[in-house]
Amino acid sequence: MSESRSLSSVEKKRLRDRRAQQALRDKKLQYTSQLEDKVAHCERYHDDSAAQHLLQVIEGLQRQNEVLQRRQEGLKALVQGWEEGTDTVHDDHSHNHDHSRLDSTSTPYRQPTLPPQPPIPHSPIHTALPELPLPLPVTTTGDSPIPNTHTHTDSSKPPPPPHPHPHPHPQPLSTLLPLHSDHGTLLYLSNRSMIIASPPSPSPLDLLYGTKSNPLANAIYTFSLHRPLRDPERLAFGWLSYHYAKWLTSPSPTTFIKLAPFMRPTPEQLTIPHPASLDLIIWPALRGNLIREWGAYARQKDDLFGILACCIRVRWPWGRSVLERDERNELVIRGEFLETFMRLDGWGITREFVRCYPTVLKGIDVGGILHEVL
Repeated sequence: MSESRSLSSVEKKRLRDRRAQQALRDKKLQYTSQLEDKVAHCERYHDDSAAQHLLQVIEGLQRQNEVLQRRQEGLKALVQGWEEGTDTVHDDHSHNHDHSRLDSTSTPYRQPTLPPQPPIPHSPIHTALPELPLPLPVTTTGDSPIPNTHTHTDSSKPPPPPHPHPHPHPQPLSTLLPLHSDHGTLLYLSNRSMIIASPPSPSPLDLLYGTKSNPLANAIYTFSLHRPLRDPERLAFGWLSYHYAKWLTSPSPTTFIKLAPFMRPTPEQLTIPHPASLDLIIWPALRGNLIREWGAYARQKDDLFGILACCIRVRWPWGRSVLERDERNELVIRGEFLETFMRLDGWGITREFVRCYPTVLKGIDVGGILHEVL
């Protein structure tokens, strides 16, 4: 009975072979699964788009570094010019002191004291940095300072030679770029080659419905689909964003003049690193508040921008067309609509945003920007 149940040597060998083959198949399957996981990881984290994005970020940081270096050189030259002007003041004053000492015979020379000057009132800056003229060197005669715009009256001493280092001209406002800490969700701002290849201005239809001929306009249109915008706000915001991207990539008077006045950089944008998405907020005061306090709002940025997109409005009559036909029978932006959204008072915000984020609007006249939906 036990012999019938026992396996023959041939059957035992077949059983061992089957087990060995099964183990080999399991090993191959496990190895294949590991390779698939590695390939999926590489495709997810090491694809061409991610590498291209990193290269674009590096290029943006390099441009910011160049801008900062130019600013530093300009400030050094400005401070050096002021110091040299101060040295000229001291030399002229010392000469007057020696000359008075030689002429005096009975009484010792006493240096005239200047009356106390009233403090210069401080006024907060609400607009972009202006191009201020540099101050002239100052010399003292009598009781008040006057600009040193004439030569010395002493005929025995030759006039001083012209200054070898003229004061540097202040950097034009059109070349002052904001300090970006990252590009956030506005990746189209970092694609320099795409922006340069796009036309100077977009077609309104490209901003409203997308296009294959203008990559920048299509990128802005695709981004706007993530927000619940009406056609007036989609077109107006797309127009402002398009020209802002063109200026940011190629800063010059030609691109700068196409910016709406309220879209020009504020002092906070030029001095405080911040996400690039904050630069496209309509109101400069609101941009300044968010840039200064961004650490308190960074974690809720999705809700903040989502509610802002729902509540922002162009002050344009409901149902009125934003397009018109020109002489060539092509659809263009209606002139009145363009004039409206290029002015700051042409924009408003609904009461829902005021209720959700009242602290963001501190220091802002809420009544002036409030827009009641009828």
